[in-house]
Amino acid sequence: MFGRWVDRYRRHHTDAWESKPRLSIPAGGGASCEPVQLTLPHTPPPSKGQKVTLRRVLGLDALVMLKRPSFAVFAVASILACIPLTFYFSFTNAYLNSCTSERAGKMAWGKLLKL
Repeated sequence: MFGRWVDRYRRHHTDAWESKPRLSIPAGGGASCEPVQLTLPHTPPPSKGQKVTLRRVLGLDALVMLKRPSFAVFAVASILACIPLTFYFSFTNAYLNSCTSERAGKMAWGKLLKL
């Protein structure tokens, strides 16, 4: 249903998809955050100077946190929230190709750049 709405909106408002403010607004937001990021104090990692172990490198210390119910619920909810995203990333390209959209190739490049 959402895909149909987007397709209908795209057909009637093609200028909104091609507008430059759609890209310049996030670029301006990123540029405005840069001075703040450059003035942050130097904070070394908390484990600086400690011995590096395989357990720490693999992040196995975090498994102890699963004993806490609040963290366990957060971990399960995060995994469940990713399930619809897999369908989105798997089938959106095929949907855009079936609509004969020129944006299907752009989406494939966008997914590749997110890696």
